[in-house]
Amino acid sequence: MRYADGTRIADLERMETEGRREQLKSGSQIEFVDYYNAIEISSDLRDRFTTIAGDFDIFITPVATGEAPAGLNDTGDSAFIFIWTALHVPCTTILAGTGPIGLPLGLQIVGKRGEDRNVLIWSQWITSKLS
Repeated sequence: MRYADGTRIADLERMETEGRREQLKSGSQIEFVDYYNAIEISSDLRDRFTTIAGDFDIFITPVATGEAPAGLNDTGDSAFIFIWTALHVPCTTILAGTGPIGLPLGLQIVGKRGEDRNVLIWSQWITSKLS
């Protein structure tokens, strides 16, 4: 079977890591009431983030605990990323250098809801200063 872009599902499954399989398995075992409560909490946190963000234009955060993992079988730990998705705020990742074995180190540029353009402008400016 293939997706619309021609990618074979078997290829994607082969690329999945054990960690990802465990995440999917764990997620499939969440009770509906717990899922619903998490959605409610996320909604409350989105409102709070708007207040917390206040006059800040952006936040700069790490993307990961270190450099990108070697190879194509793992994208790394998403612990620093998932919160922005849950908050529905725009974020981009920019190259901040390379780690000990020469793989990329990234920074995340995070903005307020609806400030996508601002995040892109800041990302471009910061990238130009790091180059």
